[in-house]
Amino acid sequence: MKKIFIAAIAMISAMTANAQVEQGKLFINGQFGVSSTSYENISNTKSSTFTFIPSVGYFLSDKFAIGLGIGGSTSRTKNTDNNTTSIYNQIKVAPFARYYIPTSGDKFSFFAQGSLAFGVGKEKFKNNSNTSTGEKINTTDFAISPGFVYFPSSHWGVELTLRGFYIEARNSNDNSAGNYDNNKTTIGLDVNSLSPSLGISYFF
Repeated sequence: MKKIFIAAIAMISAMTANAQVEQGKLFINGQFGVSSTSYENISNTKSSTFTFIPSVGYFLSDKFAIGLGIGGSTSRTKNTDNNTTSIYNQIKVAPFARYYIPTSGDKFSFFAQGSLAFGVGKEKFKNNSNTSTGEKINTTDFAISPGFVYFPSSHWGVELTLRGFYIEARNSNDNSAGNYDNNKTTIGLDVNSLSPSLGISYFF
């Protein structure tokens, strides 16, 4: 009898652990990231970036979801020697697919996410009271990212995501400076646990 009771408890726990990631479920997510860098040996320059991308997802099958995120980011670089500031604002659209890998517990799950983000933005410069327009920058970013989620309840999830493997294509042009184009492609692996993206999800 005791073994049957323990088996029943284990089955209920497994059902609870997978309830958030069942076929037909929806979730909404707000993911944000903050980073700051100081370049003390390069003209006392400091930069900071803030990103926020809300998204919605749908489970096509158990543990597998697709979704779309729409948000933006802003980057600010300040040179304290000549009191100039560069500000870059970008709008992003990011479809994604995600596969959850539940753990043996009922509160935790790993996931792997593939995303393709398209960004459009423009740079501007401030020098004291003067403001000028800089480059227009378009980006396309493909990433395969590992992540981890904690479920404090049956509806809520708290996420931590690393960028992982990525390919970023960047095109910039400046009509005010000779109408030039500059194309750049970057391939990298970013698993720095000190600069993750944090997110909060609601499952329903």
